[in-house]
Amino acid sequence: MLLGIGLNIAMLVELRTVNLRSRLTPWLLRNQVMFDGLACCLTILILWVQEIPTYDEVSGAIVCYLWDSQSSFWTAIALSTCNLMCIAFDHLLATVYCVTYRIYQTRYIVGCCIANFTYTLLVVLLYLSCYTNGTFQTEVRPEYIIAFNMAKIHQVLLAVVYYLLPLVFLITVHFRVIWHIKAYFRLPNAFAGPTTELSSTTTHESNCGSVGDEGDVHSRSVIKSLTVGTFCLITSMILAHSYDSFYYVFGPSLVYAYIVGSEEQLISLLIIASNCAVNPVILALSLPSMRKRIFTHMRMIKQHLGEFFHSC
Repeated sequence: MLLGIGLNIAMLVELRTVNLRSRLTPWLLRNQVMFDGLACCLTILILWVQEIPTYDEVSGAIVCYLWDSQSSFWTAIALSTCNLMCIAFDHLLATVYCVTYRIYQTRYIVGCCIANFTYTLLVVLLYLSCYTNGTFQTEVRPEYIIAFNMAKIHQVLLAVVYYLLPLVFLITVHFRVIWHIKAYFRLPNAFAGPTTELSSTTTHESNCGSVGDEGDVHSRSVIKSLTVGTFCLITSMILAHSYDSFYYVFGPSLVYAYIVGSEEQLISLLIIASNCAVNPVILALSLPSMRKRIFTHMRMIKQHLGEFFHSC
């Protein structure tokens, strides 16, 4: 998790040097690394601070609903997941609807803020905790009627909103963008006029008026970068979220209760948090200018290490 924090901070610093002709894309990328970095920090705190002492009913209830329930962590994860969908949507707008994209960027920023807030309210586990007789109940049992019924509803809601919706949305949007790019570069005059701006998570600014073989090579490079970046984002999300989603939704039916703070639940939390450490790497490698800078830094580090060991 410390590595994830470092990678997200490095990505946040490097984003200041990336030149994108869009206000929405850099804003979303900065949000992504901040949400992912926050999730990594909260993961460390959850594993480190197992119990917070309380002295009365009020402080006990506050600690229960805001910390013991891990609602702060799930809020950061929900923000990160929704922001990934907003990045994909930004990609779609910048590629397929580039004219309106430039005009209504402020509206899109406001819309992304509303989407993040609404999505987080749907996903967060704040109301699924139960504080009874001064203790936090880690398992929602039938005798806690309201929490038990809410948990049953939330299992279905989480499966749809937290797992299926982002997965289907990311796949649909990215395949739509890839299809649009391929269709565009098949046109006979594809390189004669101004090209579509491709500023998003998986590609930098597009070429402007490349012709002939150079344009064909660039288009294939853009499509390849887009495809690989999309595949990595979707794959990392599936791998990171599948275990916890399956455990939470189907665990009670298989007589494996989802107990907050248990070893099994903390393992699922670590798997999800690892995705927050991988996301900045995927985003960095998907931006051509940043990818080139990363490779330059790696060569410099390798050279300095070689000189150091040679001198020793």
